[in-house]
Amino acid sequence: MTSGDSINKRKRGVVLTPRGLQKLRDAIANLEDEENFAQKLTLAELSIRTRLTADTVAKVLDAEQAVDRRTLDSFFRALHLQLSESDFCRADLRQAQHPPQSLPKQSANVLVQIDWGEAVATSSFYGRTQELETLTQWVQTDRCQLITVLGMGGIGKSSLVAKLIDQLAKSNSSPTAPSFQYVIWRSLSHAPTVEETLIGLIHTLSNQPDIDLPKALHPLISQLMQYLIQMRCLLVLDNTETILQAGEQAGSYREGFEGYRDLIRKIGQSPHQSCVILTGRELPRQMNLLENKPYPTRTLLLKGLQLQDGLQLLQSQAIDGTEADHHTLFHHYAGNPLTLKIAAATIQLLFLGNLARFLAEGITVFGAIYELLDHQFKRLSHLEKNIIHQLALHREPMPLPHLTQAITPPISPQTLLETLENLGWRSLIECSPTGFTLQPLLMEYATIQLIKQPNDQPPIE
Repeated sequence: MTSGDSINKRKRGVVLTPRGLQKLRDAIANLEDEENFAQKLTLAELSIRTRLTADTVAKVLDAEQAVDRRTLDSFFRALHLQLSESDFCRADLRQAQHPPQSLPKQSANVLVQIDWGEAVATSSFYGRTQELETLTQWVQTDRCQLITVLGMGGIGKSSLVAKLIDQLAKSNSSPTAPSFQYVIWRSLSHAPTVEETLIGLIHTLSNQPDIDLPKALHPLISQLMQYLIQMRCLLVLDNTETILQAGEQAGSYREGFEGYRDLIRKIGQSPHQSCVILTGRELPRQMNLLENKPYPTRTLLLKGLQLQDGLQLLQSQAIDGTEADHHTLFHHYAGNPLTLKIAAATIQLLFLGNLARFLAEGITVFGAIYELLDHQFKRLSHLEKNIIHQLALHREPMPLPHLTQAITPPISPQTLLETLENLGWRSLIECSPTGFTLQPLLMEYATIQLIKQPNDQPPIE
C-alpha cells in the first residue's frame, strides 16, 4: 500500500459529530458520578470498559482522527448507547476540538518492586501443589481482580499466598506470564483504619512518600483505583478478620471499619488490570455478591495438608514414631501445619521426641494450640457456639433435624442453615452423608469448654 492509499483510507474513516461527541461525554459523566465517586475516568479505565486500546479511545474522544464505524459502535454499546447516523460523519468533513489530556506512558511490563511488609517466610513450606495451581490460574489466566483465601487459624493462608508471590516472581521473566509492576503486602493484624491502609498503598505506588493526599475516604479509594488501572499491581491484605465484628453475623464489619466495605466493593466491581488478595478466617459479607459480578472474583477455602505432605512436615520435626503413630497425629490435627509444628515441639521438649508416649496421654489441645482455637472460638456468635457445643456433646455426626431439635431456644431451619454455612466458611465443622460433626481437635477443645463452664452446657433433647 502506498502512502497516498494510506491517507485516503484514513480519510474514508469516520469521526464523531458534535452531537455524537456530546452524547458520549454525557454518558461518561454519568458513569463517573454513579460508579467512580464523581472522579474522572482515565483512558486506561475506559479502555478496559470498552475493550478498545487506550490509543483508540483517545482517537474517538479526540474526534479528529478517523476510526472505523465498528469501533464507534463498540464504544457506544459499552456505555449502553445506540449509535445513530447523526452521531458520526466522514473524517474529511469534520475536525473536532478539545482533545482530552492523555495519560503518561506506562513503564515496561516488568515486575519493578516487591514490598513484603509483614509477610511470612516460606522457607518451611510443604505441599499445596493443587492450591498453588488454582491461585496461579486465577491470577494469571483468569485475571481475577479480587481473591479471598479463607481458613481457620494456622492452616497456612499467609504462607500459601507468600509462596504464590515467590513463584510469580520467579516466572516473571516468561514472556507468556502476566507480570506485575508492583507487589505489596500489608497486614491488617493491628487493625489499621482504611484511610491509613489507603495512604500507605498510594505512597508506595506513587513512589512519593510526601505526596499530598485527600483526607476523605472516597477520593482516596479513587486515587488508589487509578494506580490499579494504570499499572498491573498485586496487593495482599492479610488477616482481614481483624476488621470484622466478633460475635455477630459472620463477615460484618467492625464499627469504624465500614470503609473497607467500600474499598473491597470498588475493587471487585470496577474494571482494572490488577489483583487484590485478601486472607482471613471469615468471608466479608459482600464477597458472595461480588462473585456474581462481571469482573472475576474468587474465594479459596483452604483445608488441611494432604496426608503425604503432612507426614513430610512431621518427618522434618525429628520426632520418633511408627508410621501408624504419625498418621494418628496427622489426623488429630486434621493436617493443620501450625498445630502439627506446635505438637511436634512439645513432643521433643517433654517426651524426648517419643510420639507414642505423647499419644498415650490422650491430650491434643494444650498451650498455644488451645490459645489458637480459643481466639477463633471467642469470635463466634452465641448460636454458633451453641451448635459447636451440641456437636461436641453428640460426638457422632448429627443430621440436620436432630441438630435443629437440640438447639435451645428453638430456631428456624433457615437460621440454622445460615449459621452452619458460616461455620463451614470458617472451616469449623465437617459435613458427611450422615450429618454434621467437628474435627477431633475442635471436638476436644469444645469438650474442655463445657467442662470449664458446666452451667452454660446446652441441653440435649
